[in-house]
Amino acid sequence: MPIRIFSASIQGIDAQRIDVEVDSSPGLHNLTIVGLPDKAVEESKDRITAAIRNSGFLPPSAHHKKVIVNLAPADIRKEGPSYDLPIAIAYLLESRQIEFNPTGKIFVGEVSLDGSLKKINGVLPIAIMAKEQGFEELWVPHENRNEAAIIDGLKVYAAKNLMEIISHLDSTSPLPIVKKLPEKSIKSQNISFLSIMGQAFAKRALVVAAAGSHNILMSGAPGSGKTILAKSLQELLPPMSFTEAVEVAKIYSSIGLFNGGSLSLERPFRNPHHNTSAPAVIGGGSWPRPGEISLAHRGVLFLDELPEFPRNVLESLRQPLEEGVVTVSRVSGSLLLPAKFMFVAAMNPCPCGNYGDEKAICSCPPYNVIKYRKKVSGPLLDRIDVQIQVSREKVDEQKIPTTQGDFQNMRDSIQNARKIQAERYRDSGILTNSEISFKNIDKFCQSTPEASALLKDVVNAKNLSFRTFHKIKKLSRTLADLEGSEIVTEKNIAEAINLRVNEKLFLAA
Repeated sequence: MPIRIFSASIQGIDAQRIDVEVDSSPGLHNLTIVGLPDKAVEESKDRITAAIRNSGFLPPSAHHKKVIVNLAPADIRKEGPSYDLPIAIAYLLESRQIEFNPTGKIFVGEVSLDGSLKKINGVLPIAIMAKEQGFEELWVPHENRNEAAIIDGLKVYAAKNLMEIISHLDSTSPLPIVKKLPEKSIKSQNISFLSIMGQAFAKRALVVAAAGSHNILMSGAPGSGKTILAKSLQELLPPMSFTEAVEVAKIYSSIGLFNGGSLSLERPFRNPHHNTSAPAVIGGGSWPRPGEISLAHRGVLFLDELPEFPRNVLESLRQPLEEGVVTVSRVSGSLLLPAKFMFVAAMNPCPCGNYGDEKAICSCPPYNVIKYRKKVSGPLLDRIDVQIQVSREKVDEQKIPTTQGDFQNMRDSIQNARKIQAERYRDSGILTNSEISFKNIDKFCQSTPEASALLKDVVNAKNLSFRTFHKIKKLSRTLADLEGSEIVTEKNIAEAINLRVNEKLFLAA
């Protein structure tokens, strides 16, 4: 009679239950795996045979039987070595070398020739799926124990080798349930934000952007501090909630980038080089997998030297910036990936970097300046909430750096603004002001008559798009939240316009 053991497959960043069915019949020895296995799954036959033999049991080759392993559903391609453990357990159960009730148990893990278990990818999505489908136990390799234990309501058992699992199942030597480690939020002790001299306007822009998770573009001469300002933004951002942290960890786990310890509440910061390909940034490959924008989910994606990125990479950001998700379609399948990130970019105003500087002389011909700035399209600029100029600070004009107290006040104000937004949007499915859609912007961004009149006058006078109109309203909502105000005032609108409408940058559009 066929034996069924439960396992799981990773499809993108989500897990799907896989039934591992094993049956045998008299005949010449043959071990066959069906159900769209890839090369790694096909090769598991030899690994499993050696592991079972070296663990003191009779392998399939010792029985004069034809053994068939079916991985169901059969229309889903099975990849990787994570099916080694369930196939081995299912065979031992089918051949009556062990006895236990497999109901409510999921097994995943790669088996070595000596029977030891190796770490696999995607354990966190598997744990989430197991809990959602009502499984009681999850069996994983020892190295994956902390990752699997993140999800409450699931008994997680971690083993170093095949014999430890068998000894537990026959009650010879029970294994302890893995305990969940506390979440960690690590912040650098050397805060770079404190060492940035001057740049009061840029710092204010970063605070506003961090408070509402708004996209920001900084343009300025080389050496003006754009890069260090962008990198210090991570220090301002509040820690993630547990739900956000699980969302992010799930993405990293699916491609083997989970840190292996406890769940981190620190927001991701991704900084790809400008020669990074479009599939690496957006996601894709022959078998679609998350790219940089998904790895930056709930965190920051920083593109330094923005015009140096290929045009197709920049234009492919337009849809994720607007919708917070990206769809990657390949012949092998289509994948919907989360991509709610804070987009931070830095660029020079021209190839030499001195265009528009009051003191330095630009050596670029006008045509080269226009060509350089046209690399960043108007539609992409239109999707960036905050656009500022960053000027060089003179040595004799440098201000006192931000104090520890001022920095803490900034972080506290950002934290409070985020709490206000979380309360306001608790039933709407969004987390920050940047996620407000045009359908409910009037509901959440209520303003005084004077503020509304000022915004309409500026938008009409400068012929700005409706998207820009909405961006300014969302920015003003964040400014009001920083002040603890329920109503957007004329002052909030004026500052939002100052942060959003950059005449020099819009020449590129």
